[in-house]
Amino acid sequence: MRVTEVLQRRSDGDILTISPEVLQLQKRVKSLRVPEIPRDFSKGKTRKGLKKALQGIESCSVKEELESYELQLADALNCRRELIDEIFKTEKYLRNISSRQYEKIYKKLKDLETIQEVLNYADKEVIPGIQQVIKALSIAENDDHRQIRKVQKTKHTDKKYGRRINTRHDQHYKRSREIERAKKQATRIAFA
Repeated sequence: MRVTEVLQRRSDGDILTISPEVLQLQKRVKSLRVPEIPRDFSKGKTRKGLKKALQGIESCSVKEELESYELQLADALNCRRELIDEIFKTEKYLRNISSRQYEKIYKKLKDLETIQEVLNYADKEVIPGIQQVIKALSIAENDDHRQIRKVQKTKHTDKKYGRRINTRHDQHYKRSREIERAKKQATRIAFA
């Protein structure tokens, strides 16, 4: 259940009973967007021209995006810790309050309920979504380096073991194959 849905269901009187600290934490969690990434990008595949477009726009580099999502994840985790601390404070306050103060008890229980719903939203949607994007971006960032290393490694092993670096067939080998094919066809015709 999303935070906005929770707020829409409650009446104005219930929202007024929520403490300002809880509302502030709730706004912080709402401001953290759940990022959605296309399937191709999460698998490391990109459309033609997408890399060129990203390279053309300097502000949209993969490294900068990765850093911004890491900061967003750190903020989400800090917000989660603050929500848990707020739950402990509310429980401690409810233990020490007398049973005749019904309004304060009702207000704190509403606070506790709101905090738990926001915490569930952060745990189930926001944090896993950001982690998935960070994983996809780190794969995309390391993909170019991995390909460069792979090419350098194959060139090195080819030189080390005396193999040719380019794999284009020799013309001599092609001629000898054509000669063998011609001989084979001639024997078929001769002994048919």
